Amino acid sequence: SHAILFMADESNPLHILERMDVAVTIDSRVLTFEDPPTFLVITTNFKVIFLIFLIGALAFEGRLLFAVIKNKGHVVMQMSQGPFLVVLIVFCMVATFSCITFFPINDFFCNLRSPLLGISLHAIGAILVGRLWRVHSMLSTALRLT
Repeated sequence: SHAILFMADESNPLHILERMDVAVTIDSRVLTFEDPPTFLVITTNFKVIFLIFLIGALAFEGRLLFAVIKNKGHVVMQMSQGPFLVVLIVFCMVATFSCITFFPINDFFCNLRSPLLGISLHAIGAILVGRLWRVHSMLSTALRLT
């Protein structure tokens, strides 16, 4: 077992006066580092309302995805980079679905939340920045011609 104890100043708890490093002298059953995680209880009504909202959002995004894929041959879709729209909508669906990890069911949900939201939101941001740059470059060229 290994423990590090800090002695702080009473007037300023962030100012550490002394650090005591205690190694191999404390039995592992004597010292508890932290309590096991406790999970809060979420009411059933909230879960039902949240899941209805989540399913509605996913259905809307699924409808958008279907419309983009169905109309991929249309001139407007070809000009607006249809494949990037598909990827954008898929990452939006992943981000929406990952909201279910906010239910404190177990540690796995807590550990899964950050990668799911982080990767999907970064991908959404990268796609939007790329699309904005493309629109800006096209419009700035057109404005220079006038």
